[in-house]
Amino acid sequence: MNSIIVEVQFLEKLINMETPVLNRRHVRDYFIYGIIAAILYLIPTVYLVIVNKYQNLYLLFVGNALFMAVIFYYNFHLVKHPYDGERAVSMLMAGHLATLVGTIISAVAVIILMFIFFPGLFSAHPANEVLSQANSEAKTSYPSGFLFMILLDVILGNASVGSFATIITSYANKKNQTRDKPADVENRVPIKTHGKA
Repeated sequence: MNSIIVEVQFLEKLINMETPVLNRRHVRDYFIYGIIAAILYLIPTVYLVIVNKYQNLYLLFVGNALFMAVIFYYNFHLVKHPYDGERAVSMLMAGHLATLVGTIISAVAVIILMFIFFPGLFSAHPANEVLSQANSEAKTSYPSGFLFMILLDVILGNASVGSFATIITSYANKKNQTRDKPADVENRVPIKTHGKA
């Protein structure tokens, strides 16, 4: 019975955003940096879909690099915060949540983009209309195959580079690397900001 009460209290704290990682400032930052990362990823992706040439598939990786740069910047930004700068686990959670938000927004935007440029997304098109100048292995007459390629890059690529950037900066960028304070997920922690947000 006690374990049920503890679980209910933990869920109430999560819902009320009393944990430092889920307070309003952090959630706002997850969405701001996730949206910026998604927009920077979508710039080369939109160009790829407009040009629609097999030779330009490298632009997906350029988008992944831009996505990773935003997540790196966000993690460098987190070091300045007193609570996050002292706890690697808190930085890991924050960076991964921003990566998750950016990946989801990118995936939804890519699906909408493909429906705009290929109205008959799941119907057959002439061979040169989808990924023109593609080799025989990559040639597809269905735009949904092209969508599948881009979605694989969005999900696997952005999640991988975001996770990499988060893990590297969470541990390598800490001020005091000899000690790590535990990230408190269950209790309300008074955050002393000393005039910092």
